[in-house]
Amino acid sequence: MNNPELGGEGGCWAIVTQVNDFSCTVRLWDGELTVGVQHLKSYEYLPQECQQMQVICDRIHRLQENENLEDAPSAVLKHLGELKRPYLTAVEEKLLSLIGKSTVLAIKFYNYFLKNYHPIDGLK
Repeated sequence: MNNPELGGEGGCWAIVTQVNDFSCTVRLWDGELTVGVQHLKSYEYLPQECQQMQVICDRIHRLQENENLEDAPSAVLKHLGELKRPYLTAVEEKLLSLIGKSTVLAIKFYNYFLKNYHPIDGLK
């Protein structure tokens, strides 16, 4: 069931970041959302699994914030953010690492370009 209050995120995992009287603020792979407590379901993860989920969430969120992220890596991050388990497979971990390395490389190239590119005025 897709509750309008959940903004299309029904069934996704989330990390509770703030508890209020009748609602909670949760962090999803792509942002934060405030939802009613009645819409939360515990996955009964062990503390170590919760820590793994926090690390995965942080990594995906950091990469997703890149405004120059292309469609394919964005789709992979979306898929990884919607997994229903507290770990990544070896292939998923490699994909996430590759997207991270590619993003860092693109940022370094962009910064190098800005620092070293000087347009030439008055070419004849």
